[in-house]
Amino acid sequence: MTPTLFVCGHRKSGTTMLVNLFDGHPELAVMPHDVKVFYAYAPRFLEEGVTATARRVRLERLLVTDLRHQLVRRGLESQFDLDGYTRRLMGGLADCDLGTLPTIVSSIASAVRVTRGPGDAR
Repeated sequence: MTPTLFVCGHRKSGTTMLVNLFDGHPELAVMPHDVKVFYAYAPRFLEEGVTATARRVRLERLLVTDLRHQLVRRGLESQFDLDGYTRRLMGGLADCDLGTLPTIVSSIASAVRVTRGPGDAR
């Protein structure tokens, strides 16, 4: 299993600067946007009774649509294979996986590694 690191912290505490430093390393695959699943998906969308469709729509908004907007805003869309990332991420999550945060996090990490892995041109 490939180690995964999440940089977490309060707003304006230097987390973006730290992530940008990691992004410059040739052997790391860095997500170019905030992974919002920890506060905008969990715990509400992990609760019993939330449909797989509602979970999938929410994840796609957080992890694909919002990412697309950020990439365009920052002029980075050519540096990230969003279509490949989306296919890998959303296609790799079965409905039963959408209620399991560790599986979602693992899928995010895998999709980023495959589409923006070590050695990729950035």
